[in-house]
Amino acid sequence: MKSYFHRPEEVLNMFSEALKILDRNTVQYMVEEQMDQILEQQDQIDQQHAQIDQQHAQLIQKDSVIAQQQAEIARLQKLLDDKGRP
Repeated sequence: MKSYFHRPEEVLNMFSEALKILDRNTVQYMVEEQMDQILEQQDQIDQQHAQIDQQHAQLIQKDSVIAQQQAEIARLQKLLDDKGRP
């Protein structure tokens, strides 16, 4: 321990190196945490896209039903108009 009193720069260098290692580990940990968050968010986005695609398909199907109903209404209206004519 006496040698550290005579060479305090060694102690500072040791602490400096330890801090560098801690900083590097902290940065790596933060990067990994952010990557995990990004992956979770990407999964959520993918799920939302799937829901949107499903809803879009349902809307297309409903539009088709509406178009058929409108065509049937037009056909019935024409029949009524034809019967109403003398």
